Amino acid sequence: MSRGAAMDTGSPSEEQQVLGIAQDLFAAMVDGGTDGLGSWAGPMPGLEDPLHAWVDAIGEAGTRTLVSAGEGTCRELARRLLGLGDADPLEQEDLLDAMREVANIIGGNVKSLMPGAGRLTPPGADTAPPPGRGSRRLEVRLRWRGAPILVSLWSLTDDETEERNR
Repeated sequence: MSRGAAMDTGSPSEEQQVLGIAQDLFAAMVDGGTDGLGSWAGPMPGLEDPLHAWVDAIGEAGTRTLVSAGEGTCRELARRLLGLGDADPLEQEDLLDAMREVANIIGGNVKSLMPGAGRLTPPGADTAPPPGRGSRRLEVRLRWRGAPILVSLWSLTDDETEERNR
């Protein structure tokens, strides 16, 4: 799923690279090859009962990939990733696992495009965004089945990068 070119931090093409990674993931693992994921056009609504998942790339510069979506979107995403029907039960942990998987795949592909990125941390997920002192450098607004999904890249502070390198 990697796009192959080095990611140029802050360039206009960075958003297109992240969009392409997410589209490849959804086509391969979620939507069965269809073009079900695209860019969000217009004002972005708030996420209803959001869940968040993240993974950090630790290396020359620390980068966090954060994926956020409303609970209903996460529920549908989990059903598709797990191959479940509408009547099959889902626990909160299933939703968090699905989000962790999405963040891990997108984050791993983002890491492969960054010079000097060393390793990925295990993915985390919660109903609250992760704590951190980093700064958001990119937000990619996506639409899947009419619902918003946000993918953002964060530059971690030197303290956070050092802490995660231990």
